[in-house]
Amino acid sequence: MVVVNIGLFLFIKKRYNDQLKELKMNKQYYESLYEQNLDLILTLDLEGNILSANKVVEYYGYKEKDLLHHSFVPYVVPNQLEHTLEHFRKAVEGVGTSFNTTILSKSGEVFGLSVKNIPIYAHNKIVGVYAILKDITELKNTQGALEDAKMLYQNLAEDSPVGIYIIDQRKYEYVNIKMSEMLGYSMEELIGKDVMNFVFPEDHELVAENIRKRLRDNATKIHYQYRAMKKDKSIIYMEVHGTRTIYKGKPVVLGTVIDVTASKMAQQKIEYMAYHDSLTGLSNRFHFYRQLERALEQESTKNIAVLYLDLDRFQTINESMGHVVGDRLLQDVSNRLKKCIGDQGNLARNGGDEFLVSLLNMNHKEISKVAQDILDCFTKPFQIDHYEIYTTPSIGISFYPENGSDVETLMKKADIAMYQAKRNGTNRYDFYPLKQIELTNEKFEIEMNLRKAVDRQEFKLLYQPKLDLMTGKMVGVEALIRWHHPEKGMISPADFIPIAEENGLIVPIGEWVLRTACVQNKAWQDRGLPPMVMAVNLSVRHLYQPNLVEMIEKVLLETNLAPEYLEIEITESMLMDTEQGLKILRSLKDLGVQLSLDDFGTGYSSLNYLKDYPLDKLKIDQSFIKNCTTDDHYATIVKTIIAMAHELKLQVVAEGVELKEHLVFLQRNACNEAQGYLFSKPIPPDELVERFNEIEKMISKNGIPEHLSDQRWSEEALHMARQDLVNTVRQHQGVIFKFIKKDGRFIHTLCDGMLMEKMNVMPEQIMGKGLQAFLSEQDAKVKSRYYERAWNGEENVTYEGKINGMDYLASLKPVYRGGRIVEVIGSCIDITERKQVEEELKVSARKYRYITENMLDLVSVWDVTGRLIYASPSHEKTLGFPWNDYEGKLLSELSHPDDFTRMQDLFTHISSTKKPRTIEFKVNHANGDLIYVEAQCTPVINENEEVKHLVFVGRA
Repeated sequence: MVVVNIGLFLFIKKRYNDQLKELKMNKQYYESLYEQNLDLILTLDLEGNILSANKVVEYYGYKEKDLLHHSFVPYVVPNQLEHTLEHFRKAVEGVGTSFNTTILSKSGEVFGLSVKNIPIYAHNKIVGVYAILKDITELKNTQGALEDAKMLYQNLAEDSPVGIYIIDQRKYEYVNIKMSEMLGYSMEELIGKDVMNFVFPEDHELVAENIRKRLRDNATKIHYQYRAMKKDKSIIYMEVHGTRTIYKGKPVVLGTVIDVTASKMAQQKIEYMAYHDSLTGLSNRFHFYRQLERALEQESTKNIAVLYLDLDRFQTINESMGHVVGDRLLQDVSNRLKKCIGDQGNLARNGGDEFLVSLLNMNHKEISKVAQDILDCFTKPFQIDHYEIYTTPSIGISFYPENGSDVETLMKKADIAMYQAKRNGTNRYDFYPLKQIELTNEKFEIEMNLRKAVDRQEFKLLYQPKLDLMTGKMVGVEALIRWHHPEKGMISPADFIPIAEENGLIVPIGEWVLRTACVQNKAWQDRGLPPMVMAVNLSVRHLYQPNLVEMIEKVLLETNLAPEYLEIEITESMLMDTEQGLKILRSLKDLGVQLSLDDFGTGYSSLNYLKDYPLDKLKIDQSFIKNCTTDDHYATIVKTIIAMAHELKLQVVAEGVELKEHLVFLQRNACNEAQGYLFSKPIPPDELVERFNEIEKMISKNGIPEHLSDQRWSEEALHMARQDLVNTVRQHQGVIFKFIKKDGRFIHTLCDGMLMEKMNVMPEQIMGKGLQAFLSEQDAKVKSRYYERAWNGEENVTYEGKINGMDYLASLKPVYRGGRIVEVIGSCIDITERKQVEEELKVSARKYRYITENMLDLVSVWDVTGRLIYASPSHEKTLGFPWNDYEGKLLSELSHPDDFTRMQDLFTHISSTKKPRTIEFKVNHANGDLIYVEAQCTPVINENEEVKHLVFVGRA
């Protein structure tokens, strides 16, 4: 019995000891959880007095002993007290609650807390309250900052001068006020609606494809234009800049739109003017050619007829009744032709009293009917004011493909047929013969004699001088061919050149002209005459001869004439094949010869020729010079051509100068050179030598006085220099600006550069104005201080600024004249990308530094020599020494003697292999204990592939 009792006693004692041990372990666990918790934990009695607090309370400046048996009420911010007490009372009543409040630290600083109140039960009775308080101060600050940012960006979007939208599933998810104003709808009427409801039907596919492209291809930027339908059914042109982004967790299209209707209308007007005749509103010659070229390229085109119309007796009407009546007649003729032709074909004005018609896929019978209808519509007179005017057309018709397969050939043969119609009695139409040219006896005889003339050397060259209108010197001549027939005498080029071009004889004739002219120019130079430029005309057949460049190069070599003394003249009509023409002209330019565009203004007058082709000179056709002193319209045209050519760095030559008034007009408007009967008609080479001095006196004899001429050219040179400066500044990658100080204010006198567009500022907004004109009052005050420093003589003043979202760096430098500052010159460059990178680096650095300094792991950075250059604050928490005590110390000082050799080997191994390694080592604690650390060591490699630092991340 005693044995049983002893055994029972021992069993009960063991059971008690086990339970006591478990209770102690639980107590230690919960004490550790309580003390080491990152959140503040308070124990409160039912009156709100503090019974205990964990160590987190010290973060707010308090000691636990200072709080014990004191009410929590004084520590709550007054305006938060009422609802804090309310939540406490609920917990006392047995209801756990969560809420936010704010408290005061010992220093008076306000902290935001998220509080959870938990009732404490003992023997089924509430005896107190646990309060767990999480610090949300930083979260509150972040939320506030986010709210501020949200308001900022919301204001930017709502007040933006451009439309902003978000599209999700082809529906507007968001539009700003400007977008709704553009379309004439309220924001509510747009949001949630299909985008296509507001797009012009013909542009549906364009808009849909761009939306798909942005979502499907993840295109970062898309830029296009489309037509939108406003609420009032009017159409506006929208320019879109859009991109793909994530909104509410879904991929959407975000974009901005600008109403470009005004600029689009202006562009359309410019295009209309480029393709239409200003007098009649019909398509012009250039547009007609383009339409005809496109029609010839279409597979569906079986045949095309080209009708060439010329008004009979128009020249007589124009001269006898005046240009005003003549222009009115051309307008009425155009209107009558439009009604007659309707939509059967294309109608254009060729120039002067000539009109063009193209008819597609009609047979000869149908074309004859259209031509007869045109003749019939001229049977009634034209009533202009009190005049009743009768005129009729002569019509020539060429036919594709029988008469040719290209525009130039069809036009030429329609023109020949038109002249045949005139010779046959006018007021009729004639087809170009289908199989061979029906030549008149005279034309046939000319062609036969022309073939013999090449062999018999019946051609000769005459030379018309070109004079420099500033100096009066003869600077060049134009070689002009003449045909001296042994029986018929002198035959005009107008009679034989078209025939030579048609039958191909123009090629050998042209080579003869080139060689003879080069030989003559070299002979003049050898005779002692000042070097002159010899101008030779090329025909279209010459220009597209495959060996043209080689032929000219060969002639220059054989005649020993330097290429700079040869000028090749071409006409606008020869440049229809722009790609091939450009290639040939560049090859000629590479030879060193000069190139001039002859008869400018009588052909297509496309500015593309002047912009793209390597021209040296522009020759104004004599028809403009003839009337420039009697007709203001012609005067304006000549002035415009001269000014435009000078802006394009081209020399200007005037043809057909016959009167003193012509010369004076050209001198006053800074024309460079001129030729014409006022100076000399085309003359033989010997006569030119005899009259050389006489001809060079013509300018001083007939023109304005020399000092006035010099003054005018000085003004022109100054103007060109200024324009060059403006163009140079405008092409500057940044911005160049200047300012002066006047009446106490800084006024900008120059501002331009390619960066202006990115700044979204125009030079006109700045020049002549102060800083307040384009900056806020505050920014203007700041920038004025820098301006003042430069104005006071400080060299190289620099500052940074921001305008319309673009960061820039500006530098200022004073300009001295006569020992005093007269202006300040400045320049700006775009540093937006640099600032963005800097900000990203700062954000990244702050983020990683925050992480490093708040992690419990031991983070240290060493150089390759074993010197510690950074230790994280966690060293102090883990090892007891202030973390900055470690920085600058050597590996030998910080390593335990047992580990030093291994640590040295580690450094050597990582430096050579550049690969991370793991190591265990011992470190001393401040209390004398040894702490075992397991660490990962990672090398940091520089741009030269060398190990620069070693980063240790360890855990005790």
